[in-house]
Amino acid sequence: MSTPYAASIIVSPAGNGQAGVTISPGGLPGPSAPGTYYLDSYTGSDDAKMTAALTALFAATPAGGTIILAPRAYSCSLQSWATAYSAGVATAVKIQGAGAGFNGAWGAPEGATTVTFTYSGSGAAMMDFQHIGTIEICGIQFIQANTGKPFLLTTNATPNLHDNVWSGGGTGVTCATDAIVLGGTGTTVGSGDTAPYQGYQGDIYRNFFDGIRRPVLFQEYANSVQVHGNTISLTCGSNLYQGSAFEMLGSGSGSCSGNAVYGNCIECTHYSFAVRAQYAVGNTLGPNGLFDMSTPWIAGYYLGPNAGSNEVIDGERTTVSAPLCWDLSPGSNNRQRNAARGSGQYERFSTPVGFYGTAGPPQSFYFGQGVIGVEKTGNQAYWETLPGVNPYPQVALFTIAATQFTDGNLVSGSQWVTSLTAAFALADVGQAIGATGIPSQTQIMLTVTATTAFPWQASRAYAAGDVIRPASANAHLYQCAVAGTTAASQPVFPVNGSTVTDGGVTWQDLGTSAACCISNPATATASGVTIGISRAAGTSTEVIAFERTHIRSQGSAPSGAAGAGAGSSPSAISATGTDLAFTFSITTGGSGTAAGAMFSVAPALGWTAAPHFTMTAGNSATASLMAGGFWLTTTGGGTVTASFVNAPVISTAYVFAFTAIQ
Repeated sequence: MSTPYAASIIVSPAGNGQAGVTISPGGLPGPSAPGTYYLDSYTGSDDAKMTAALTALFAATPAGGTIILAPRAYSCSLQSWATAYSAGVATAVKIQGAGAGFNGAWGAPEGATTVTFTYSGSGAAMMDFQHIGTIEICGIQFIQANTGKPFLLTTNATPNLHDNVWSGGGTGVTCATDAIVLGGTGTTVGSGDTAPYQGYQGDIYRNFFDGIRRPVLFQEYANSVQVHGNTISLTCGSNLYQGSAFEMLGSGSGSCSGNAVYGNCIECTHYSFAVRAQYAVGNTLGPNGLFDMSTPWIAGYYLGPNAGSNEVIDGERTTVSAPLCWDLSPGSNNRQRNAARGSGQYERFSTPVGFYGTAGPPQSFYFGQGVIGVEKTGNQAYWETLPGVNPYPQVALFTIAATQFTDGNLVSGSQWVTSLTAAFALADVGQAIGATGIPSQTQIMLTVTATTAFPWQASRAYAAGDVIRPASANAHLYQCAVAGTTAASQPVFPVNGSTVTDGGVTWQDLGTSAACCISNPATATASGVTIGISRAAGTSTEVIAFERTHIRSQGSAPSGAAGAGAGSSPSAISATGTDLAFTFSITTGGSGTAAGAMFSVAPALGWTAAPHFTMTAGNSATASLMAGGFWLTTTGGGTVTASFVNAPVISTAYVFAFTAIQ
C-alpha cells in the first residue's frame, strides 16, 4: 500500500535528464532525484527499510544524501539508525521527516512523522552515528517509554539536529532518558560507543524536549557545539542527584570546551540547575530563559571541579531568590554577567564582575543589611549604569555577629554539614560558615530539611556525606555513612537514630536535623564540632560606607611636590601607590626648613569631592616630626597638603603613609 508524502519540490541538477520529482496523490513519489532516498520505497519492516536506505546512501558515488520519511508513524525495535566509522571518508547524511509540531502551552507535542523506538540491545543509544562527516535530522518526533537509553549518540559525525520533538516518556523527576549524547567516555578516537566526540562545530537548535532527563549531554572532547533556541518543557526533569538540563561531563583527559548554550527556554521545575559543568573550559552559558523553579532548584548554573574560563550570562529568571551560579572553582577565571535584579542572595565570584543597570547599584549585591562588593579572595566588582541616572556605586560594609552551634557534623570530602540545633534556613544561603575542618572563604550554598532534601534514588552512586530523605518524606534526614550504589528498591529507613544497608550504601538516620551544602568540601571528619555562621544575632553595625568613590583606584601613582617648609632644594620627592592608599617620601633641603606646609600630593585620577585622609609615619624621623603636631588640608579635587607645628630637620629623609576615604 502506498503512503502519501508531504508536499515538497525537489529540483534535480540541470543536465541529469530529470526535471524533478512527481508526487502522486496518495502514492509513492516518482523518479528520485540523485541523492534522495524515500524510506517507504524499500521493503520490509521499518528497521529493514532504514538499514537498506543507509546502505544505499553510503554505496552511492559520491556517497551521501537525504533519506525522506513519510508523514506517518514508524516503529523501530532495532538499532537500525546507525552508521560505522571509516577513517578518512566523510559522508553527509540527512534524515528528514514531514514536520513536528511544538506546543508552548505544555500540551502533548505532535509530529506528522513519528518514530517510536523500543530497542533494548547493548548499544549505547537508540541511534548511533559513528561515521565521519555530518548527520542532519529534522522534522521528526522521536518517542520512547522512558527506558533510560538515550535517543542519539554521535561520536564522529557533526550533528545538525533541528526542528524535532524528543519525547522520552518520563515526567519530572522520573525522567531517566537523555536525548542527545555527544561523545563517549573514552579517549581513543575512532570506532565504538566509547570513542570521544570529534564532530566539532555541531548545531542543535529549535528542538522541543518532552519527558527528557538531559536534552544534551556533553562527554569526552565535546567541543565547539552550539545549543540554542530549544524548548525544554515542563514535563522534563532529572532523576539524578542535583540533576541539570544540560550537563558537561569532561574528564582530566578531555574537557568540554568552546561550547555555547544560549537562547533556550528551560522549564526548571524539576531540575537543580539549568547547566552543570565540570572539566569544562571556555564555554559560554547563557543567556537562557529559566522559568518556574521549585524544589530541588539550587542555582542557574553549576561550575564544578576543573571548570575554568567559562562565562555565565544572566537572562530571564522567574525566581531570583537563588544565586545565578555556583562557582566551586575559585581562581579558575570563570566570569559572570548579572542582570540588575533583587536576588537577595550572595553571588560567589572568582574574577572581576561587571554589573549593568539603570539606576544605582545592583540589587543582586545586597545581602542582609549590607552589600558585598568583593569576593573574599580580593577580586574586584564594578558597576556601570546609564548616564544621568545615579552612575555612582553605593557600598556599605557591616559587621554581623556570628552565631555558633556545637553539634555540627562533618565528613571529609563532603560538602554537607548537618546539625540538630543550627536550624539551617533559606536566609542562611550566602552566609559565611567556619569550623575546624571547613576551609576558609566557605559559604552556605543550599539548606535542606527533611521536607526539601533530595529524595532517595534507586541504583544511584552516593559519596560519603551525601544527605537525602526517603522518596516520601518522613521528617528525618539520612546521611551516607558508607559510599556505594543503592539497591533497585528503597530500604525501610529507621527513625531511631540507627543505620540501614541499601545495596552498597549505609545510611545513618540523622533524626530531625537540618543540613546545609557548603561551597568547599570539608577537610576532616568530626562530630560535635563548633560551627560559626555569620547569621545576624542582633543589630548589625555599619563599619564604613562608600559613595561616589574609587573602590579601588587604577592607573599611575599620585604626584607630590615640596612646600616652603621643606627648605632649600629638597630631593628624593616621590609618591607610590594609588589614590586610595599611597606612600610619600621627601628629603628636606640643606637649609631653610620651617614650620607650616612641608609638601602636597595630588591624586592621579582626581576625586569627586574632598576625601578624608589618614597619615602615619613611615620611619623614626617622621614619627618625631608628627609627634610635635600636624594638620592636613584637602581641596575638592583631592590634593592633600601636610603642615607641621615644628620645622623638619634639614637634610633628613621623611616617609609618610596615606589612606583616603571619601
